Parts: sequence; C-alpha cells; structure tokens
Amino acid sequence: MTSPTKEPQGKPARTKPAPDIPSRLTVLIGVLTFAGLVFTIADAPSWATAAAIGAAVSACVLHRSVWRTRPSARGLAIVLAVTLVAGLVAHFTLETKRQGSPRPEFSIERTVSSLGSGQFGAGDIVRASAGDSSGNYSDPLSARLGSTLTVAIRLSNVGPDPVVGTRVVAGVPGAPASSLSVELRARGRNTHPSWVDDTATIELAEGAEACLTQVPGSSRLYDQHFGLIRGLPDGVNENEVPIGSVGVGVTDNRFFGFELNLEETEPDGECG
Repeated sequence: MTSPTKEPQGKPARTKPAPDIPSRLTVLIGVLTFAGLVFTIADAPSWATAAAIGAAVSACVLHRSVWRTRPSARGLAIVLAVTLVAGLVAHFTLETKRQGSPRPEFSIERTVSSLGSGQFGAGDIVRASAGDSSGNYSDPLSARLGSTLTVAIRLSNVGPDPVVGTRVVAGVPGAPASSLSVELRARGRNTHPSWVDDTATIELAEGAEACLTQVPGSSRLYDQHFGLIRGLPDGVNENEVPIGSVGVGVTDNRFFGFELNLEETEPDGECG
C-alpha cells in the first residue's frame, strides 16, 4: 500500500513592511506645521501659541513613531491631549503672571480729515460769577477782597461735526491789580479756527489790589444748564485740561469753570 505523497507546502506569504518615513520628511512636516500655526495665531494670547507649539511637536513625533503612512485615532487623541495640556499650562503660568502688571493701552489716532470739522462759537464766551457756579455771570464783575469767584467759558459747537479732543487752558494774572483779566482758550482736534478765546474782567471795589489763586479741585465740566457733569484735573493755568467731545447744537453746549480766590498781596506788594 503506497503512502500518500506529501504535497510541498508553500512558504507563507510575506507581508510587505510599511515604508519607513524619512527623517527629513518628518522634520519638514513638523516645521511647516509649527510655522503655519504660529503665523496663524500671531495675535493670539501666549497660551494659544503654546498650545500650537505643543500640537506641532506632538504631530511631528507621532508622525514618525506611530502614524507612519496615515494618522491613527490614537495618535489624534494624543495630539489633542498634548494641545490641551500645553494650552492650560501656558495659560496659568504666563497669563496669571501678567495680571499684576499694567497692560499697555493703545489708542487709535484718526486723521483730522476723518473726524470732520467743528467750530466753537466766539464772542462774549467767558464770564465770571461771585460764588459757586450757580451764581449770575457777568463781564466785568465787581468783587471784594477775600471773595471766591467762578470763571467759566461756554463751549458751543456750531458744527457741522462734533468737536473731538477738546482742551481748555487759562491765563491767570500773576501780579496784583485792581482790575484783573482772566483769559480762557479752547480748542479741539478738528476745530476751525483752531482756537477760540475770551477774557473776563474782575473789578475790585474801592480800587483795592488783590491776587488771584486757583482753588484746588475746582475745575469742572457742566452741561448747558450748568448741571455738573464731572470734575476735571487742576492746572488749567499751566497745562491744557482735556474736556472730551462736544456735540452740535444747544443741548450739547458745555461749560468749563474753575474757582479763584481774591487774596491780599504779600507785605512786599507782590503775589505769593
């Protein structure tokens, strides 16, 4: 009895190994990914930039060691995790450190042509009152030594556009006299003509001489009915005090006022 012949068994088919990704291609992908993300979020917070760097680095590493020819779900999950962790760590380590330091303020300057043109009404726009701002204003004003006066300028914009960047400066005489003229000037970034100005004259009773001194904290901005809008910085006699914008029309009229004391002269006849 003949034994069956054994058929030769074929060699198992070899699985072709996945092609190895060249290191240079891995580096190139990582660099391009990193550069693209950084340029895309150039204006983003630092934590977002850190997250982008984490995503780029992890994608580079995973492409070399895990993905090979195509991304895998596990690789994508790792990239997402690395991105989230990098963003959170950078947020808490970088952003929180900046909370204690003041952030720089940026202002957008517009050209005068884009602001239009406004014009302050001129004429008898500066007057004085004996006492606080609720008094009766006149020019000239009779006053007595030792009294407190309020000098104010009316800011009336006749248009056609709102005046922006309004500033006021005063000229207060520094020498004693029996007749004292206080000048107030106003301008805006888009006013034509640039300045308007006027003076209010203080006449002392019985020809006495006095000195004018500004009352600290008395610079204020008022509405068209002399209702207080807000307080303003001191120093109108030395620097321009910012007022803000002034709209067109009577309802947008504004008054800038500040108080002055009529004080006696020094023993040498000068102002202190």
